[in-house]
Amino acid sequence: MMRGLWWLCGGVVVMGAAVGCVRGEVSEDADSGCLDDFSCPAGFICSIDPLSPTDPGECVEANVARRCSVDEDCFRGQECINQTCVDGATPPPNNDQNNDPPPNNDQNNDVNNDQNNDQNNDVNNDPPPPTPCDGNGDCEVFEECCDGSCVDRGSCVEDTPCTAQGQPCVLPAGEPAAAPGNFVCALLVGDTAGTCLSRCTGNLVADVCPTGSYCLAIGDEAEPVSLCLPSECDNSFECADIGENGEDGTCVRFDNSVGLCFGAGNIPQNGACNINATDAAGRCDVDLFCITGGNGPNGTCRSLCDMWNNDVCPNGQACGLLTQEAGVCLDQTPTGRVPFDTCNPPDDWCATGSRCFTVGEAPNTQNLCLDYCRPGTADCNGVFFQGQNTICNNNIFVDENQQPDTTIGLCLPPEQ
Repeated sequence: MMRGLWWLCGGVVVMGAAVGCVRGEVSEDADSGCLDDFSCPAGFICSIDPLSPTDPGECVEANVARRCSVDEDCFRGQECINQTCVDGATPPPNNDQNNDPPPNNDQNNDVNNDQNNDQNNDVNNDPPPPTPCDGNGDCEVFEECCDGSCVDRGSCVEDTPCTAQGQPCVLPAGEPAAAPGNFVCALLVGDTAGTCLSRCTGNLVADVCPTGSYCLAIGDEAEPVSLCLPSECDNSFECADIGENGEDGTCVRFDNSVGLCFGAGNIPQNGACNINATDAAGRCDVDLFCITGGNGPNGTCRSLCDMWNNDVCPNGQACGLLTQEAGVCLDQTPTGRVPFDTCNPPDDWCATGSRCFTVGEAPNTQNLCLDYCRPGTADCNGVFFQGQNTICNNNIFVDENQQPDTTIGLCLPPEQ
């Protein structure tokens, strides 16, 4: 299962593979160090040793005595005695209502007895006004100061505008995501604070996102949300235990310096798989990928490989293109092994990184082995056509959104 936002769930297909429900976790770990009350889960406060004020404190339950050096370190109604906040004799703020005489009997009887009195209902049901504050010390133990008023601890929502990918942000209490402007503030797996993610357009494209992130359309299939999700892995070891039940995952490399984790299962190489599988029973083992060949959700588990480094595949297979940076072992053509050899059938692979394409205009078409390449690299060095060195032509393919995909091309003779 792909790591992502725990609030978003849906299926998107990646080169013949499905990304299932993306997941996330909210940390409830109160044992880690803290710098202030906001570093702790709801119901906890940060207790810092007054003798070592620069060291991280400890998250303790809000009803546990707080350490202090002066009365100002304690909550309202407490005082500092022997470096511990204790309930003191500090009188509550003067309230004219406390000193007003009780209503006369006629008024009291009217309020108590008139069940249809709208004013009586308003008095009974309206909450008291919030206590004004300048800091948490002005509030009760189970409250925090938010925008000048005491509110229940953990319920404060203060805007932290997102201005850059990866920037920390404040989430509304109890909410997994917020959407300020061109960003989404979201909780990623393993994080306890929000992270700013850029909105993007499209799906499975990288050129619209900052380096190290990839634009994926995730969420409900009817209303997907496209976000620049950060890279998760460089290899499958970094995808261990990503599943909801501790299943391992497979790392698939993309362009833009991105690797994403996909949930793995227990189906071996060449076994039958299903790209829509939601558990290990229908998924390929680690470092295998479910290839459907356009025949619906059912496919075959094939080994991942590195097409750009001439990885070797089993007999009858060649390392072909899965993403711009990842390969997979696919069926090899019976004929054609070197660039510009005639081959058959089209779309099968002649050799590692070389595919059988139909070229020319009808009726004068032919099937030729053509090598893939990446612009700006030496992939076409040594690939000749009639004694002439080829160049990487990257004006051939389109991406999942039918937009020109200039990250990949074919080694072809220079245009005359």
